[in-house]
Amino acid sequence: MPPFHAILVGLTDPLAAQLKQEFAARGVPVEHELPTAEAVVSSFAGELPTPRLVVLHAPTREIAAAISCVRDHFPNWPIIAVLDRVDASGVLLAVNRAGAEQIVSLPLNHADFGEALARIMSRFRPIGQAGQVLAVTGVIPGSGATTLAAALAGELASTYAIRTLLIEATLRMGVLALHLNVQPKLFLTDLLLESDKLDLDLFRKAVTPVAPRLDLVAAPPELTRTIPHPVQGMLQVINLARQVAPMVVLDLPCTFDDLQFELLWTADQIILVGEQSLPAIRTLRMILDAAQQANAVKRVHVVLNKYDPSIANLTAAQVRETLNQPEILTIPNDYSDIMQAVNEGCLLRNYAPLSPVLTGIRKLAQAVVGPPRPQPEHRHTFLSRLYEFFHPTASAT
Repeated sequence: MPPFHAILVGLTDPLAAQLKQEFAARGVPVEHELPTAEAVVSSFAGELPTPRLVVLHAPTREIAAAISCVRDHFPNWPIIAVLDRVDASGVLLAVNRAGAEQIVSLPLNHADFGEALARIMSRFRPIGQAGQVLAVTGVIPGSGATTLAAALAGELASTYAIRTLLIEATLRMGVLALHLNVQPKLFLTDLLLESDKLDLDLFRKAVTPVAPRLDLVAAPPELTRTIPHPVQGMLQVINLARQVAPMVVLDLPCTFDDLQFELLWTADQIILVGEQSLPAIRTLRMILDAAQQANAVKRVHVVLNKYDPSIANLTAAQVRETLNQPEILTIPNDYSDIMQAVNEGCLLRNYAPLSPVLTGIRKLAQAVVGPPRPQPEHRHTFLSRLYEFFHPTASAT
């Protein structure tokens, strides 16, 4: 199945017919032919559609503005700019800064266009076509969302045997590389700073193994310089992550900016982490309302972290009624074991497998993906015992 439907913008015959042939030869459907960038915006007004591939042509003096128009409204849609000529002063730079992923010039060259298209298809994948994305975000600072995201990712990788990729989706100083005692070759910010070159090969260099079936893309443990176009870059990262792992867990900080909400609305499921306080309940209500209006998320889970059932007027049942939610999940407080796991540089399940926090995490995992499948019983036949005798390390893995 091709990763995109295409939209032709500002193209007329015979060039439009030629491009249709190019797409048909590669199995890419042409969904719309529209006259201007403004027509693209108006055609999808009020929607949150899956990404399209836009092939855009406009007069030389207008093409950068047309690209910016599409990019501002649909930041995760790849754009191929079709230029009348490439020797015009400043045009290439303007088109690149406006947000075009690829540039082709007229007259159209079959090999050149094919290379541009292949490059885009290797870098982008539409939402929902591959791995599932779980966005975990706190609703107030200090709610413990990062710890919860890491524990949930570890549970999905171990109990559920799902290849899971944990992404520390912050532009600020990261902590997960230190908490999990790993040394990434590349960090998230390295990918974002190379967004114009970002593809699967580069992305995989930032994927760091943590445990069996669990990998991490970490934010650097120090402050970095400003990232240009962070929303566009993060959407590229998520699309590539979906191609690498069947389960992607985003650890999102509660920054309440465009980046946080853009990434929330790209997720298949959202996990909102709050606590038993009035500010947290008010913020939960606000985000739940926004998610309902966005109409882009399959399911939202509400978690009360560090839960104390003795706190009056803020029990799980009362919060559920206040928020009009079918279920409120709770995670008990186990500060000592959590801090000791951080100090040991390991997952909570490896340091304290009997921690009550993990009981709550398992309930959350079941709410997200359903009950785990029973593992098949290992039968020790004569041949398997003979093999294990001569390969003792194999039976230990």
